Amino acid sequence: MADTQWAGTALPFDVNNRCPVLNVPSGMSSWGVPTGLQIVGHTYDDATVFRVGKALEAVRPWSYAEVRQLLS
Repeated sequence: MADTQWAGTALPFDVNNRCPVLNVPSGMSSWGVPTGLQIVGHTYDDATVFRVGKALEAVRPWSYAEVRQLLS
């Protein structure tokens, strides 16, 4: 995707700042690029967004070992 295309996926949440948004690392792509998951909640429901992020990180903890392995 062109830079302008993928940037548009985050724009609605940047503009509508009443929706809580959390980005959680999800690992590395096959190209060695860090990947992430964007969690968006209902207006002013930050607690649920944090609970979902915490649960996802518990299932798949972010590991800097993956990054070190790619850099070596």
